[in-house]
Parts: sequence; C-alpha cells; structure tokens
Amino acid sequence: MPDLEKIWKIVGRVALALAFFYAAFAATVIVQSLTGLCNETELVRKPSPDSSREGVLIQRHCGATTGSSYAVHIVSPSQKPKRRNQVAWLSHVVWNDSIPERRLSWPRADELEISYEEANDTGTLADGFGGVAAGVHVRFRRDPLVSASSRRSGNDPVHVRE
Repeated sequence: MPDLEKIWKIVGRVALALAFFYAAFAATVIVQSLTGLCNETELVRKPSPDSSREGVLIQRHCGATTGSSYAVHIVSPSQKPKRRNQVAWLSHVVWNDSIPERRLSWPRADELEISYEEANDTGTLADGFGGVAAGVHVRFRRDPLVSASSRRSGNDPVHVRE
C-alpha cells in the first residue's frame, strides 16, 4: 500500500512549483506591459493631405509567447507616437503585400484608413481623444486586392470624439 503522506508531500511540492512558475510568468507579462519592454518598430508614417497631422503604424512584439500586434497613432508632424495618441489597434494581422506604405492612407484630411488582408481583432480607441486627433474618422478597410468573396463587413467609419 502506498504511503499517502509521501504522495501528498510530492503533490504539494509539484503544486508549489507550478504556482511559482505561473506567478513568475504573470509578473513578467505585467512588467513588460507596464514598462514598455516590448520591441516597437515604426513601420509607416503618413502625412495627412493638409500636412497638419501624421498617421503612424507601430508594430509591437513582446516576445515568443505573443504574436505581433499593431498600434495606429495620430500625431503632429514629426512627433513621437505615445500611448495617449493611439487611435486604433490590430492583432494577428495578415498584410496583403510587403509594402508598408499601403497600410495607412488619408482619403481626406479628416479620415485615416487602415488597410489589411486578414485580422483576428481590430478596434478603435474612441474615448477621450482630443488635440491633433480630434475630428478624425478612423476606418478599417479590407485590402482591395483580396477577392470580394472573402471580404467581411463592418468597415464603417468610427468617429473620434472631438
């Protein structure tokens, strides 16, 4: 008959080791997100037609356990993107081409369009924006090179609050 006391000691040690592992992993994720330890690369900087602002596409990569995500910012010319001027995000994105400049466009001075082929998740951050982003419509658009049969709906413009 097995010694139950020894078995419970082993189970307790395994549980403690797992708890330590999960706590360390969670702490790493939290520290990376709070301290900005993710690698960020500016892919595109597109001026609006009236040159009053620029759309900036940033790629964020936070390590092997996460895929790349993308942030879109609206900034004054030559301004460095910061979280406070982020207007949209995309995750698990497939781009149709290798030309990053096609990913952002300004059909009008008050409309920024984000083009992609596939994305698991997209969204706009429409609360609390002012400054240079005030009054800008942000719109997601499936890339025109994708066949019409594979297009999804939901490309309505989103107005950024003034």
